[in-house]
Amino acid sequence: VSGTVSPRHRRPLPISATDDEQAVADLCAATGQTLDGDLALLRDPDLRSLLLPALRADVSLMTPDPAREPEPLPLPLTAIRGTDDALVPTAPWLDWAAYTSEPFRSLDLPGGHMYLADDWDTMWKTVRGLL
Repeated sequence: VSGTVSPRHRRPLPISATDDEQAVADLCAATGQTLDGDLALLRDPDLRSLLLPALRADVSLMTPDPAREPEPLPLPLTAIRGTDDALVPTAPWLDWAAYTSEPFRSLDLPGGHMYLADDWDTMWKTVRGLL
């Protein structure tokens, strides 16, 4: 898993489902990012129309379901995040260990919430090493 707290620590992220301008404003407010930083791609109308449906789907998948507590998975689990990710505090991120009955590993990589985009080489090497 990457860049997220465990399911029991998630909170709903309100993002407009119909108004693209409001959805971008919602994302900026929720993530602390700006259109001058990690969310700069959303300035381009064509990219915005491509990215917002995926971002909305991602937010929908991350919405907690308090009625469902998943059983631990019978496989090793690795949780990865950026060391400076303000959206993923350490304790709720490390709680992923409760979601596996096999070995758990946590990895902090340099960067913030968008650490993947900061250093693709390190990310690919990390994933290859895990496989």
